[in-house]
Amino acid sequence: MSPHAVDERWADGEPAPVPFSLGRWAGQVRRGGSLSDLTWDGVPVLKAVRGVVRDRDWRTAPVVVTRIEAGRADLLVTGTADDDGGEDGGREGVHVDLSLHATAAGERLVVEVRATARTGFLRNRLGLVVLHHADDAGRALTVHHPDGTTTRTRFPVDVAPHQPARDVAGLAWSRPGVDVDLRLTGDVFEVEDQRNWTDASFKTYSTPLDVPFPVAVAAGSSVVHRVEVAVRPTGPPPPTVDAATVAWRETTTPWPAWGTDRPVDGFPGTLLVELLLDDPDWRATLDRAVATGLALDVRLVTDDLDALSAAVHRLRGLPTARLGVHSATRHVTTPEAWAVLAAAGLDAVLVAGSRAHFTELNRTVDDLPAAAAGVVFASTPQMHDTWRDQCVDAVPVQRLTARQAVRLAAGRPVHLGPVSVRPRFNAVATTPTRLGRSDPSAPPGPTGPALTAWCVAAAAAFAVDGVVSVIFGDATGPVADAVRLLAPFAGRPRLDPDRDLPRGVHVLAMGTAAAGQALVVNLTDAPRRLVVGELVVEVPAADVVPCAWGCRPSNGGEANLFS
Repeated sequence: MSPHAVDERWADGEPAPVPFSLGRWAGQVRRGGSLSDLTWDGVPVLKAVRGVVRDRDWRTAPVVVTRIEAGRADLLVTGTADDDGGEDGGREGVHVDLSLHATAAGERLVVEVRATARTGFLRNRLGLVVLHHADDAGRALTVHHPDGTTTRTRFPVDVAPHQPARDVAGLAWSRPGVDVDLRLTGDVFEVEDQRNWTDASFKTYSTPLDVPFPVAVAAGSSVVHRVEVAVRPTGPPPPTVDAATVAWRETTTPWPAWGTDRPVDGFPGTLLVELLLDDPDWRATLDRAVATGLALDVRLVTDDLDALSAAVHRLRGLPTARLGVHSATRHVTTPEAWAVLAAAGLDAVLVAGSRAHFTELNRTVDDLPAAAAGVVFASTPQMHDTWRDQCVDAVPVQRLTARQAVRLAAGRPVHLGPVSVRPRFNAVATTPTRLGRSDPSAPPGPTGPALTAWCVAAAAAFAVDGVVSVIFGDATGPVADAVRLLAPFAGRPRLDPDRDLPRGVHVLAMGTAAAGQALVVNLTDAPRRLVVGELVVEVPAADVVPCAWGCRPSNGGEANLFS
């Protein structure tokens, strides 16, 4: 499949990456001017170095690259970050000139990030960000502090709810094949575990969060940050295993029940109804949901306990399978709201948790009501980035968050969702008019047929023991197609591959090793093959292929129960 055809399948407007080589260092300039996939002599060192502009609501102003100048040991990338602010609450515009200047010599790489404001605005972050690979989890980490002292710790294995390293002037750790020493100037930095938002990375960023924000940036002012990376070779890295030959591991665990946030023709799954109670139309929204005849999973969103009481009264006698309540500002279940819900005596399973990301559940798990019969959280890969690779690499991290959520739930079932590529709202907004509301200016991400494959991959990732339901958001078009493919699997015994699959390859299977059915996903930009016993499945780039084995055809043709 040609790159153009792959782009059409994703339909995400992703510009082609521009490869560069600086002596023994190499990488790619990706969307937004990010220096990504940084290697030394072919050994992966850093996931990315980039400059970011984030406004007072933590919205990232998109960077458009205007120039790339590459020499043998010198690279200059310039761009502009522009956001006119829109009409959603009177936000001021953001207009910043950004440059990344990289120089390399032997084992050293230096990147200087310069951000110059063309107009004044309020910012929460401005300047250098370094992304570390997610597989650094568990590696020993030395933290250099501005006062010259050091702290020894590790990149966390479990997703850390709070910053694993603070007051950072430098970091040192080892990767397969190299020791890495990283030094930072221009600000004080700290490290965040971005796996909380299903990013496949740890992030070192400028300006600690305990420094008050937002900060006024004057027109014409500049921020200059610098990172120096030095490596020391320690031997050849282990070979990459990229085989896609597996055997099935039979389980008695059923696939989760699937649900959606809007009705899908031919799909009778649970319907999620999220009601923002300060919206005067919430009753009409509820009435439309009831009219579908589907079982309802109702989430009430408010900080007004009187409004909550009225909504609970309205729900009496309705077909509510699950019911939860979330704060409109904190996005989690608060004790005060839970008390109102629990006292109502409704015939529904009462659930608690986060309507936003795994982050909020991870940080507030000690506040979960003990009486909650289920734990919930939502998920999107686009909190920080909208790149295609961001979506692809988020899938294994989705599984990590699901497994950790099951542990946090302490024996209670986990109900996951809504799962969507596009963020439903800005969970970290500080502007009151934006709290808990949809963000019409958020970039769409993938919208083509590859989105169907991505949803199937996400379903496979989230289906771990203890997750009993998964609800998909934005359930139209490609998402609705994915739900129809998934429907036959709900409640059926799960088949698992007996080993990890290559990046971008995912399988959702049911039945037995002798007779079963599967959906095989390939999110990469090249065709892939999966071999299971005598079954050989060829999957085009950015696609999902249904298959079956050991089944007697009902029509005398091929034993493919998905035809």
